[in-house]
Amino acid sequence: MTNWVGAAKANRKTYEIDQVVSGMAGAFHLENEVISFKELSFGIPGADVDLTGAYNLNKEKLDFHGALQLQAKASQTISGWKRWLLKPVDPFLSKNGAGTFLRIQVTGTAKEPKIRPGSKPADNAKGNASLIRRRQRKEND
Repeated sequence: MTNWVGAAKANRKTYEIDQVVSGMAGAFHLENEVISFKELSFGIPGADVDLTGAYNLNKEKLDFHGALQLQAKASQTISGWKRWLLKPVDPFLSKNGAGTFLRIQVTGTAKEPKIRPGSKPADNAKGNASLIRRRQRKEND
């Protein structure tokens, strides 16, 4: 499996960010040192994430499944000749009004999270974060 985090670190450039607008919402239940999220949605410019799952406070273990929605198409997230290889894949990854829609899973620990492609559909994977962002934009206009 591809280590997306490692690949992102290798290609990362340093940018200075003055202000990042984000929205976060969720519903959770805390019992026996485990926070269970029925839904957890957040967004940053260009990306929205919708997850369900749990975080074990004692063991610091993550177990989340959901969806990542990017405004950009997959081919727009990379440069050079690899971009052209992704162009034919763009229509298959463009779903639910997103340029790229991917199911993801976040596992591991808080210190070493692992973000991988997921296959388990989440109840809220249709775009709660997108709705939050749209509401915030309307409020700011």
